Amino acid sequence: NLAHPALADKAVRKALNMAIDRQSICDIVYYGLPKPANSFLVPGHWAYNASLPKFEYDPKKAAATLDQLGWVKGADGIRVKNGVRLSFTNSTVTGNQLREQTQQLIADDFKKIGVEMLIKNMVAAVLWADFWRNSEFDSLMTAPTYTIASDPDVTHRFGSGAIPKETKSGSNVSLYKNAGVDTLLARGRQEYNLAKRKEIYAKVQELIMDDLPFLPLFN
Repeated sequence: NLAHPALADKAVRKALNMAIDRQSICDIVYYGLPKPANSFLVPGHWAYNASLPKFEYDPKKAAATLDQLGWVKGADGIRVKNGVRLSFTNSTVTGNQLREQTQQLIADDFKKIGVEMLIKNMVAAVLWADFWRNSEFDSLMTAPTYTIASDPDVTHRFGSGAIPKETKSGSNVSLYKNAGVDTLLARGRQEYNLAKRKEIYAKVQELIMDDLPFLPLFN
């Protein structure tokens, strides 16, 4: 949730992204079957940007980044800046054991760099109601499909006009807004040439994965 006082800062999100050991999640929880992700499109998709950098796992660099940003560890080991603790909840559907194990691994990763992630799971009927629709969460763990069929138009997920809390439509519950992404998504919907569309969505992926409105774990 980009309205969260700590998660609103892209630099903080980048530090969190570096602190997640995705390969261990894939190996320990999912028997090595999935592959760490670096986009909202899967590598087999025709519009996937193969030039995107792979995310690095570097907890020391993540901690140093937070140091530079002025997040100082308190007596309990959790970082604080301007009276705000670097603490947030993460929610998923109660009873999904694999996701619950993944949550614990990520919470442990974050704790190593002075970040507190509290687990707040709930039944599906509650999670997917106003809690999701009105962006009442701090962060969520979900398994989304970002495309509609094979079309890479993700306006409903990342367009600034697709925030249900504001517009009553769309699925941009992270409250993500980027004018450049909006412009590219509009161009992509109007372009018929497949090669040109691929260029447009390659740039869309580049911008979104630099902003990190969500942290992809694995495909």
